Amino acid sequence: MKRSMIVIAGAVALTAMAAPVASAKAPANEETARGCATGHVPASVNGQSSRALRSTRAGDAFIWHNRNGWHFRVRHNNATKMTFTGTIKTNDGKAIDARAYRLEAKHGDTFSVSADKTTVTFLFNNFGALDGLDMNMHCSGSVTFDLSVNAAPMNPDRIHLGRHRHEAFSNPLTIMRRK
Repeated sequence: MKRSMIVIAGAVALTAMAAPVASAKAPANEETARGCATGHVPASVNGQSSRALRSTRAGDAFIWHNRNGWHFRVRHNNATKMTFTGTIKTNDGKAIDARAYRLEAKHGDTFSVSADKTTVTFLFNNFGALDGLDMNMHCSGSVTFDLSVNAAPMNPDRIHLGRHRHEAFSNPLTIMRRK
């Protein structure tokens, strides 16, 4: 993984959860036929496979990008409750269109998009299955993920990037496009 493509970000404050889980239509493709004017995401975050989403320990997060946009999932290896919270923010003012992935209102899973549409705040009460978000960030030049599990910052080695599950080296984690 080229560490020059991922930059350590300052802390991003969590905002209060306000909206219940909402159903939304699928975001449109993020990439155009010619790609994004802001460049390409690092190869280390491209693609994902169902095998790569297997969790072998308590509390893993998975982040990847494909032509449909960004994808974020959490899971752990048993049926006890783990609470994942955090924010996902575009750093150049681009809007985020977010859609729930297997969130369950009965467990209190929620996410909300800020009024300016640049930040998603989430709370997922996970019991071992996958919970997550699919997001179109309209070719944002950089995005920051600030993740916590059970009210503590998530250890970067629990944050897996792309098809090959590269470990993040920081949390918060900023991923920048390269031209």
